[in-house]
Amino acid sequence: MKKWFFAILLSTILIVQANPIVKGKWTGYIVQDYQDKQNAQYFPCTLTIEDITDNGNVAATLEISYNYNGKIYSSKAKCSGKADDKNYTIQLVAENYIFYDVLPEQAKWCLGNFNAGFYRSTSSKKLIIQGSYNTYCDEKSNLIVLIKQ
Repeated sequence: MKKWFFAILLSTILIVQANPIVKGKWTGYIVQDYQDKQNAQYFPCTLTIEDITDNGNVAATLEISYNYNGKIYSSKAKCSGKADDKNYTIQLVAENYIFYDVLPEQAKWCLGNFNAGFYRSTSSKKLIIQGSYNTYCDEKSNLIVLIKQ
């Protein structure tokens, strides 16, 4: 009986403690053409995980910046998805834009989704999200790397 009680208590504590670690601001880059180092394009981004429920449902926003000829353009999208604390993964879908700047030369913003894993850096002791980011505009897979702030 005591072992069972302590197992439930420990599981509850771990779930409660895990949520604040995942919630909050993550900053990094979406890297387009990341396998071609000379032509790779880096887009600064910020993922803000606003809420995560005990069953792993995630509510978040994703802000992406684009520097064109020294002018910064930005977009912010509402995201939802799932975080799996057993496999240390997260899947998010950018559902719609909260706002976006009009891009030059008929370029356009693209909503997308990402599948990534949670990692702990061995050198800096920081939490990292790393995985693939795919847009609905093309079939290329982009790299997303975010560090917990």
